[in-house]
Amino acid sequence: EDALKYMKACAAGRGNEKAMETYIDNGNALLEWTRDTFNWKWGSGNPDAGFKDYYEPYEGFRPFGRQADFEGGGAGEWATIQAKLEEIGVEIMMETPATDLIVDENGAVVGVAAVSDGKAINIKANTCVVLGTGGFDHNPELMSAYQAIPVYNSIATQTCTGDGLLMGQAIGAATANLDTNWGLPSFIGEPFDPSAPAIYNMVWGDWGIYRAGAGSIIVNKKGKRFANEASAYAVFNRAFGNYATEEPGFANIPAVFICDNDYATSGLLPGQKAPQDPAPDNFFVANSLAEIAEHFGIDAAGLEAEVAALNANAVQGSDPVFHRGE
Repeated sequence: EDALKYMKACAAGRGNEKAMETYIDNGNALLEWTRDTFNWKWGSGNPDAGFKDYYEPYEGFRPFGRQADFEGGGAGEWATIQAKLEEIGVEIMMETPATDLIVDENGAVVGVAAVSDGKAINIKANTCVVLGTGGFDHNPELMSAYQAIPVYNSIATQTCTGDGLLMGQAIGAATANLDTNWGLPSFIGEPFDPSAPAIYNMVWGDWGIYRAGAGSIIVNKKGKRFANEASAYAVFNRAFGNYATEEPGFANIPAVFICDNDYATSGLLPGQKAPQDPAPDNFFVANSLAEIAEHFGIDAAGLEAEVAALNANAVQGSDPVFHRGE
């Protein structure tokens, strides 16, 4: 019951409650099935290192225990699935992209049209067609049409072009939540170009490795923090969607990550292999907050005041505004 409360809170009224109930009812059964079928092993992780639920304040939140860690990981998962499919006689067709869904006279999906070895083929479904669609990060038209917040960097595989989505839409399939994403903040090079197409760069994605470090802060052009830097990547990422009517525009895009020398010499920055490595090319090194403000066009007085307030609260071990570290 608590898991359902938590999921409904995260969905904010936009989720399919029946689907949530099905997920909760069958989640453990799926893990047991993979254990019995593939001999996969699952655990709940180390209580000191395991993931908590990302949206901490919501009803039903758990600090530990819901995550199931796969012990092993990597390409071995696919190898065991492939072996089982071949054992039961399932034909696996690589490099055979589907192009269209085939429907009968009643509109029911009965198969797919595809291309294999340069030839058009039709594949009849025994019972149903499952679309494992992935995302559409690398389809600029779909990104522009559906994403509510501009996306400047993607770590999605470059084959995520929305083919399955387009095939479903072509026969009138219902869609939902295409304006949302499972996203993360990313470091971008300078100068920032708001009209530039999205890039593909794994190194610059921030899963929380950098933002949460002591001696760092993230501010907008007014020099103000706008989120808990230590929150989960997908949670923090949503803070970029704050639209400022007085600008107008997205108030927190672009934001600026600032860290002090202690941070830079003890932790890693994107692309570094050791803390002593030179600062990454897309980082600006300065001796004062004033220099940083001037370089990035940040309100200098706002930045000075924000850092002073954060430092004063840090001495007390608290962050009364965004509750970082709690």
